[in-house]
Amino acid sequence: MKPYLNVILIILIIANISICGCITENNNEYPLNSTEIFNFEDISEKVGYNDLNSVLPSEMTDTISNLTPEAAEGIVDLFFEFAENNPPKINETHIIIADNIAKRVCEIGEIDEAFFTDYDYFKENTEKFDRLIKTINENFDTHYQTLDVSKNFYKQLQLYRKTSSFIPVIDSYNELHIASQKLHSEENADYYIFYKNLFIFAVDVAFTKENMAYKTAYRATGILARTTGLSHCTKIIGYQGYGLVLHEIHWKIRAECNETIEDLLSILREEEIIKNTIGL
Repeated sequence: MKPYLNVILIILIIANISICGCITENNNEYPLNSTEIFNFEDISEKVGYNDLNSVLPSEMTDTISNLTPEAAEGIVDLFFEFAENNPPKINETHIIIADNIAKRVCEIGEIDEAFFTDYDYFKENTEKFDRLIKTINENFDTHYQTLDVSKNFYKQLQLYRKTSSFIPVIDSYNELHIASQKLHSEENADYYIFYKNLFIFAVDVAFTKENMAYKTAYRATGILARTTGLSHCTKIIGYQGYGLVLHEIHWKIRAECNETIEDLLSILREEEIIKNTIGL
């Protein structure tokens, strides 16, 4: 093992001991604050991601969920950096599907705030959204719900727009529209970005449909992911892409659901995303 890996290993073990409460207050040799011990920026620069499994002992990974919020954020950032820089290859079948869906999105065009003020505009575009969602479900074995076009639902949506901590549906759709305009492309990264935005849009619709009415349907990113079958996206964009989608969803709904960075790390570990990418 390289010398600097030994040093990092010692640092991580010390951090693990301190987090588990094994260093007493009488021992001042090491700081008790894990943020002073963990230097994830340094780790990500010095250690190849594929080396992390060999660096971390099993007892460390077994207790990694006990990290402080700052250390949890460090691990999530480490994953995020890896996922952004290591996109899986999108296969030819999924390229063809993406091109077809992107063509439909481009035909719909960009959506503006009239979605929440003009019922006819809402109804016309929601029916188009519904066809997109059904296409996603048919192609990827997912279970995303579609929006209701009734006037009663629309009144609820208008109220939800005023009280929600984020702009439902149209922000994620417009990001998908931007990504769609780049297809067809010779760049794998363009398809990776397209699919991330496609699944984020579909989840956004599902979250809005359920939480708008019940406020308790999807109170966590993990519940939302499992209910919609989001994990099936690993077949297209790998664990890296799946993790990035969950990351985006978490930041979108965190205020609505009172989610913390530890909650995000927990779902990334439960879905074995961290394990299958950076090895933690």
